[in-house]
Amino acid sequence: MIRLLFFSQSSKYTLGLPQGFRELNCPVFVLRDLSRSSIKEAIDHFRPDLMITTGWAYRRHKREHVDELVKRVAKYKENMSIEQLKIQDGPKRVPSSVLKSINLMQL
Repeated sequence: MIRLLFFSQSSKYTLGLPQGFRELNCPVFVLRDLSRSSIKEAIDHFRPDLMITTGWAYRRHKREHVDELVKRVAKYKENMSIEQLKIQDGPKRVPSSVLKSINLMQL
């Protein structure tokens, strides 16, 4: 399963999309406290495969901090193979070509 970390203080962004992923049996964590320490702690403890923001990242934090967060997630994923990151069970499966093209810097 792909583990998703959502960053948002507004419930209008965290009620629909996260629930859809939960219905696909993906572990989802919604972080409402967007302080540096809370974000780092969430990444270290939840270890997401994918981070989703609602556009706050570059308004609230410098690019260097966002880059640091991406590296922090990558640190946990560097030893995982593409096969381990696939979602199983038929139509919910993500092709390895798609997973290889995921670039967290674009999120």
